[in-house]
Amino acid sequence: MSWGRLQHVDITGCMAAGVLGQELVDMLPYHKGCCLEAANTGLADEHVVRLRNLAGQTEQARARVVEAERQCQAACNEYLAMQDALEDLANEQCEQQVPPAPPLPLHHPKRWRKGVDTPARNEYASFRSANVSGLKREDDGSWSMLGRSGASIALSTDEFAALDEQRRNMLAGEGYEEGEREDEESADARPGGSAGCQALLSEVQSFQNLVGFMVWNGAKALADDVQAARRKREEWESLWAKRIELQRKLGHASKSVYDASDRPARVASGQLIAHFTHLCLGGALTGDDVVEPSQAFWFKAHQRNAPPSAMARTGLAHCSCFWTGCYRCSCWERVWQGQHAARTEKL
Repeated sequence: MSWGRLQHVDITGCMAAGVLGQELVDMLPYHKGCCLEAANTGLADEHVVRLRNLAGQTEQARARVVEAERQCQAACNEYLAMQDALEDLANEQCEQQVPPAPPLPLHHPKRWRKGVDTPARNEYASFRSANVSGLKREDDGSWSMLGRSGASIALSTDEFAALDEQRRNMLAGEGYEEGEREDEESADARPGGSAGCQALLSEVQSFQNLVGFMVWNGAKALADDVQAARRKREEWESLWAKRIELQRKLGHASKSVYDASDRPARVASGQLIAHFTHLCLGGALTGDDVVEPSQAFWFKAHQRNAPPSAMARTGLAHCSCFWTGCYRCSCWERVWQGQHAARTEKL
């Protein structure tokens, strides 16, 4: 049995027990599961059996005692686990010669540690009461919400990006490992995060709501961070626009060849050839790219009752794709790349 609660005593051979006799038999708290081994003490056999307390109710009583002790130990362990958080709280509230450092904002994971999390949870409930949908994304890419005062708050794309970077750094400081392109619509509590981090992410459910809660608590995007986010966005938009223009140029070149009235047999569209050419080049277009000849792909016709598809066979790959005529379709690229051997030369 665990320490602190005496339930079984072995006094075998102790003649003093025989002297007590009936008094000992009557005083033992049988209902609490206590038992006494008193053989060879001079007590009558029926008294020895009674003191052993082997009835079924006794086992139930012992089981209840064990469960109560287990719950007590669990409560002690839970309380001990809260000591760091409680010490921080005591440091904020206790009288001392100089004021302590300002407390962390309510959106910080340390404010969500068990034992000190009530103010943070209450404030988040107020945030969601004022913003039922959380931080909302508008059609133009900006974000909006109501602040604590009830005034409307708007965030530009770059301001949101800067605040989101603050969020990433905050969670990383609590051991949360986030992927490069983690979905902003979800916030999974990962094993690496601290207990406060797990509790916070479990409550907010999405990273964008966490950013909104940060703004609710007064977090602001620094000018340098906003400028860095804007520069990063503009660089990406320029790269993306150039890439799309090159894809369109390749598509137009392919259509001028394969969408004419004398289209080759088994070629559904010039856009399809452009797609396969794009894959053969590894997506690295220059603007002077030459469209691959349709014969390089060995297209084969299928029966009409079969799903519309194209089969391509080369010495290095066997690929199937739908005849939708869109070379920017990611599913084609996955099928082709999944069965295509590594190579640098054209098909």
